[in-house]
Amino acid sequence: MKVLFDSNVYIKSWHDQEFTRWYETFARDLRPQTYASAVVVGECWAGARDKVGRQLVLQVFAPFERTGRMVIPLYSDWKEAGQLIPKLFDLSPTLRSKLGSLWNDLLIVLSSLRIGATVYTFNRQDFELIRTVKSFSLVVL
Repeated sequence: MKVLFDSNVYIKSWHDQEFTRWYETFARDLRPQTYASAVVVGECWAGARDKVGRQLVLQVFAPFERTGRMVIPLYSDWKEAGQLIPKLFDLSPTLRSKLGSLWNDLLIVLSSLRIGATVYTFNRQDFELIRTVKSFSLVVL
């Protein structure tokens, strides 16, 4: 089983000590099967506002880079995401204000499908909505 964590899982592990203990045990057991999404890395870098945050991002994602376990959206992923966005807007017109985050979530999903990974996230609402237009393996924490 391949695993891909959404950025909110990493962020929570950096800010919530109780979750950090669970995550470290869980992630350690799955480390060889865990991949990092380039989209998630970008989201984490965007939120790294100080030296400590930047160090965390470097520390967490460097092993994925070294081992080649990075998943990068392809042209076909971008194209399909663009085709799915209007379907999502038809289901929920209020989503237009979340276009940026939906793009990212779709790219994470489509990349995970390409490698056969399960997406782990705290974002039930958006990822469950995406499942209405695209089937993929999801675990909501």
